[in-house]
Amino acid sequence: MSPLLTRRRVLAVKAEVTPGTAVDLTATEAAFNAFDTKINPNIEFVERPGQSSLSPLTGSHGGESGQVSFRVELSQSANLTVLLTGCAMALDSGAYKPASGSTTTLTIGVYENGLLKRLRGAMGTFVMNFEAGKPVSLEFTFTGIWEAPSDVTILAPTYPSYDPPRLADSSILIGAWAPKFATMSIDRGNEVVLREDPSDPSGYCAAHVTGWKITGSIDPEAGLVATNDPYGDLTAHTEAALAIVVGASGGDQVDIDGPALQFTNVQEADRNGLQTDAVEFQLNRSADAGDDELAITLS
Repeated sequence: MSPLLTRRRVLAVKAEVTPGTAVDLTATEAAFNAFDTKINPNIEFVERPGQSSLSPLTGSHGGESGQVSFRVELSQSANLTVLLTGCAMALDSGAYKPASGSTTTLTIGVYENGLLKRLRGAMGTFVMNFEAGKPVSLEFTFTGIWEAPSDVTILAPTYPSYDPPRLADSSILIGAWAPKFATMSIDRGNEVVLREDPSDPSGYCAAHVTGWKITGSIDPEAGLVATNDPYGDLTAHTEAALAIVVGASGGDQVDIDGPALQFTNVQEADRNGLQTDAVEFQLNRSADAGDDELAITLS
């Protein structure tokens, strides 16, 4: 047989009707431009030491879980809805925002040129990476129930066609400050656990998001206090609105907003001889009800 090639793999994702119950995947659910896709089991080996000698008995194993990770580009045409929904995000007034009551789980399959590896009951988290001049990317990690691999013909999806918007000619504001930076990241920060269930062959029921803290970092050029004072903002517990617009208005535009960004750490740094600030931040709730600290609008 021919060897399996790592670049010949297709990602398919579909929301489940019942958490933990796998749904069928077709080419329709594989319309992703996904990069660096990896899927692996996370199954604990349980040792069973022997008694009459030092030789071990046949081992056993614990719960059958797994993780899948991949990267996609930020675009309104990138089929992000199902991925964001599986990360405890929900559509609210035209934007995807955190949803504390979310129970939507996903079936995720990776078709590796004839070999199918699949998770069910999966939920996840993501990190948004911004680099000046380049397309913005989202790195997803999902945790779910591992299913035994099987031989299945690789899917032949119709891939979405788009030119991902670049972080250039874009608008980035923190309050009234427009920082000049090379990189920034926003980490969804979901805590994903698997619900144990001894009645399921895997030992699990499905994944669930039990908490989160949305954090990030940015490396702006340093300046005078009169221009911007991150040290003062840190000690004064100042909150400011984050507003990012990537892409041309009326085209493939994505808006990312956080109404209450707060600095959590500021340190001196250097970038190619330029003095910079290494700034860490978190996104806080604005309304009493919460679930509003981050909004992603796919225009």
